[in-house]
Amino acid sequence: MKDSSTNLPICNRLKDLLFVFSANGFILTFLISIALWLVAVMARHGKQTGYDHIALETVDSCKSTAHAKLSVEQAQFLGKNTDELDQYCKSRAMLDKAWINSRTYWDYHYYSHGEVHTPEINFNGVESFNSRAAPCAQNSKYGKSYNIWIFGGSTMQNMETSDNNTIASSLCKELQKTNNVHILNLGVGGFLSEMEIVKFNNLYKLKLQDQASLPDIVIFYDGYNDSQRLAVGASWAGLPPGVSSRLASGYSTERPINRTFYWAIRAFNDYFKELSGGKKNVVNDALFNMVAKMEDGFTSTNTAINIKANIDATAGGVLLSSAAYIHDQRVLAGICRGLDIVCIVALQPVLSLRKAPVGDIEINNFKQQESNGVNQSARRFYNEVESEIVKLSSKNYRVINLSDIPNNKKYLDMPFFYDFGHTGYYSGEIIGRELGSRIIRDKLVYR
Repeated sequence: MKDSSTNLPICNRLKDLLFVFSANGFILTFLISIALWLVAVMARHGKQTGYDHIALETVDSCKSTAHAKLSVEQAQFLGKNTDELDQYCKSRAMLDKAWINSRTYWDYHYYSHGEVHTPEINFNGVESFNSRAAPCAQNSKYGKSYNIWIFGGSTMQNMETSDNNTIASSLCKELQKTNNVHILNLGVGGFLSEMEIVKFNNLYKLKLQDQASLPDIVIFYDGYNDSQRLAVGASWAGLPPGVSSRLASGYSTERPINRTFYWAIRAFNDYFKELSGGKKNVVNDALFNMVAKMEDGFTSTNTAINIKANIDATAGGVLLSSAAYIHDQRVLAGICRGLDIVCIVALQPVLSLRKAPVGDIEINNFKQQESNGVNQSARRFYNEVESEIVKLSSKNYRVINLSDIPNNKKYLDMPFFYDFGHTGYYSGEIIGRELGSRIIRDKLVYR
């Protein structure tokens, strides 16, 4: 008769296996719980958040967003019906998952969106650098056509509205009253000033063999991303999280479970960072360290890219974010002078600078931003930046401050923003028209 003790090693191994299965089951349950929690958070707080806020939509979900509610209020104020908003939502629903996920920043060097065509939302092919379509009939009676390139972040890309009503298209229509212009809307979600400058420099070089298509005027539509870069976890130099994470995640595709966990932790980190108004806290520190360790497994261990600072950090007596932006503008002014082209820096409107928010959406967001310090930092950024970059003004570099548009008496009772800087369906038309009138007023299209 065998001694039962000889079976102990087998029993121990079975126990170990059961423990492993139990542990993996717990981890899987934990990850599923995180995923469900994130879905709930996104449903409650809206899917259009962060640097690159294009989300997969249905017609019904598009019509139920804060953006849609605010746009309906705008239509009522302006005396418009909502038929065009309905058509816009139908086009949003046509943007499939493949385009949103795989064709966003498809070329690692220029971070373009892929070509896509719907009735109301279109992105051009590579010959036009995958720019957002800006339909605007040419006005040949004015002879020479001015080539205008426009750079900016998601607010210039203007996915909040149809092609015909974007800032770029509305600017084109206004300028066509006195000139013949051709516009490329090169706005890309998540872009900061330094990225705009690098992309402009590279695209310019690509057109050196086609002199006729080189720009006469280049517009940089800034303020949202650069004023808030520290609040969303970006450093004051380099790529922001919304852009760099796309590259980083690509290196972990061989382990889907790691990638899922990585994105879940990133989402937690961004969410708590937003709640705290960009200020460091224990939860963010812990989550950031977890993300950093995971990234070390599939990216460079270069510690320089992980340098962070609070939103109220300073350098040389101004906010660190202000100092970084002013530095970029000094570089840009030199480039524009060297190329002998007209560069226009347009400081965009943001909710923090609105004197009296309108409607529940603006008022609630404004109150939250006031409580977490975002409004104070944005106001300081705009004051510091404008006072310095206007000193760079020359025939090749001009500054136009558009941040006062929502405070114009014509729009005092109309809501503009559904978050810090993204706007309603009709806001882009107003901003573009005003930008065009100021360019004409200052005779910036005449060389």
